[in-house]
Amino acid sequence: MTSAAVLSIALAVSLALSTILVAVLAKPLRLVLATLCERGEGVPFWVAFTSLMLYLTPLFITIVRQGGAHLESESVAEIVRMSLSTAVLGALVALLPVGWQIARARPHAPSAHPQSREVHHDLNRG
Repeated sequence: MTSAAVLSIALAVSLALSTILVAVLAKPLRLVLATLCERGEGVPFWVAFTSLMLYLTPLFITIVRQGGAHLESESVAEIVRMSLSTAVLGALVALLPVGWQIARARPHAPSAHPQSREVHHDLNRG
């Protein structure tokens, strides 16, 4: 098998995994972000950013890893296995910071007026 064929298989595996992850995570991520973004204006950006990172990071790691590997003599199954493990590593690298930030975030109060939140906060103090 040629190097180009090996790279093509690796890229196809990476893109397939990323597509599955984006399809599974887009709706739940949108719902979580809607509770975290005060007026919801940031939700489309953060969903798009996360989706982009879920494609770029696995692709980057796959290209770097496959570029140094000499898998031309390996079976297709071995190439797919190596490509999948590399793409999963890339997805993990992309998702860990997102998960960390979401876990640390605090939902905003449902009030639309910042002043009413301050009054509410002051009332809770005393």
